[in-house]
Amino acid sequence: MGKSVNIDMEKFHVLYNQGLSDNKIAKELDCDRKTIERRRHKLGLPVNFWQSEVKRNPELIKQMLEEGKSSAEISKLLKVSVTTLTKFKKENNIRGAYDTKMTKEDIDKAMSLAQEGYMDTEIAKLFGVTAGNIMFHRKNRGIESQFTYDKISKIDNKKFEELFNQGLGDNEIGKALGMSSDGIYSHRIRHGYLRRSFKENELNPLTQDNLEIILGIMMGDGSMEHNYKNARMSIAHGEKQKEYSYYIADKLSNLNPHTYVSVSKLNERTGKRYTSYWVDLPANPAFNEICDHFYVNRIKRIPIELFDNFTWQSLAYMFMDDGSKAHCGGQLATNCFTIEDLQKFQDFLLRKFNIETTICKRHTLYIKAKSFRHMKSHIEPYMCECTKYKIR
Repeated sequence: MGKSVNIDMEKFHVLYNQGLSDNKIAKELDCDRKTIERRRHKLGLPVNFWQSEVKRNPELIKQMLEEGKSSAEISKLLKVSVTTLTKFKKENNIRGAYDTKMTKEDIDKAMSLAQEGYMDTEIAKLFGVTAGNIMFHRKNRGIESQFTYDKISKIDNKKFEELFNQGLGDNEIGKALGMSSDGIYSHRIRHGYLRRSFKENELNPLTQDNLEIILGIMMGDGSMEHNYKNARMSIAHGEKQKEYSYYIADKLSNLNPHTYVSVSKLNERTGKRYTSYWVDLPANPAFNEICDHFYVNRIKRIPIELFDNFTWQSLAYMFMDDGSKAHCGGQLATNCFTIEDLQKFQDFLLRKFNIETTICKRHTLYIKAKSFRHMKSHIEPYMCECTKYKIR
């Protein structure tokens, strides 16, 4: 038999009634857990599943869960086990952001991302659920994870290095090796394959094609901002223009674009989430002049002074971004620009491309029917297939 240990029974009862576990009572009474367990059994007392912090703070726990904190984070903050917290949530029918069930539409979007090669953890963060939740739905639909550390570890490094040294971007290397651009990016960073620009503070200079495309996108959905010394560029499009986002990344692959996806919070009005496909171009000294001309006091303007390089290709990208058919002609959503800027751009379009336009309400530009027919034949060769519905 074990040696009998004298404990303060009055203090034991006080601690037990506070909801403390055997471990915590043992620490308070300076004895081992087994001693407390035996004494509790002798008195016919059940084990305390609920720690005092949980019993005293149910509203605090609810609030933390509503704020999106995970069970692991809360258990660490309140110094209780995840098991204890899980039981508490189950008993009180409490659900947090990470316990939320996904709608069928959410699951479809998540599985689409899984098929594109995104990790379960990345998708889980986008939808506010656990990676296990995503893995369950993925396996249920028979979708193999295309982004596993096991798969990354099997990349042919010799072939990867050969492609990397050719100056190919992550998208192009990914296509050659059957991986997503994120998979290639992860492998590259993990093994120290930094782009020359990041090692030597240099980036590939802009080609003429790059400049024409960037000017068009900046007149549409593109944005630039200074990141420390040099400017960087971002482009975002919705789910219907996913293919167009990757088309842009391919056309600008020499500038080392990084593509990723974001999913909005649940829209209370529509009850839906919205997916955005991003193309980020890293900071580049070649962007500085473009950025400085497009923005004055952080307000976007039309820099006509740069438009010697604005070509039919530029107009094609502007139209793919913000153009549409309207009546017998076309329309450009130039809402963010001033009337003065639009008048200058209107004159420029007429002078350089013989395109007649009208400034409409809400600062949009209507392209007259004859000019629209003239424009279509010139911009179609530059357009992504998924955007050609805009001119047909």
